[in-house]
Amino acid sequence: MQPFQLRTLAYDPLLSLSEVPNNVKMVQSLSQLLKISDIVSVHCPLNEQTKNLIGSSELSQMKKTAFLINTARGAIIDQQALIRALQEVIIAGAGLDTFAQDPLPEDSPLYEIENVIMTPQIGGGTKESYIRIGEEAIEMAIKIIEGRIEEIIPENQVI
Repeated sequence: MQPFQLRTLAYDPLLSLSEVPNNVKMVQSLSQLLKISDIVSVHCPLNEQTKNLIGSSELSQMKKTAFLINTARGAIIDQQALIRALQEVIIAGAGLDTFAQDPLPEDSPLYEIENVIMTPQIGGGTKESYIRIGEEAIEMAIKIIEGRIEEIIPENQVI
């Protein structure tokens, strides 16, 4: 966010100050972070301490103009509380690529809420996975060039 000249705040009860980059200001509590942030982006593992870390109480502490982004794990945010907060415009909006239940059920109210953006999760986007995807794409291209498309797409589905 530095190119946009935004101040970056962080809260992590386990992080020592020596591990914090110079351009990041640590705050004392999650509550303090929620109250003063315009954008809250969640970056923590899912465990007993972080499950439903952000629920109704935490969402109500956020600015009405704030956005919540979760690209960590779905269960870190109480999904029902988030749905209510979005429907009632307690917060301005949310960006999600992970949900309490993956895949998100087709009847989820999140699909109907206008102030939420949802994308597929790319948590597996590692260097190794990109290499593997590239190798598989090359193998498929070779099969197509050699006329072996049925090895990729079953014969009854070839157009």
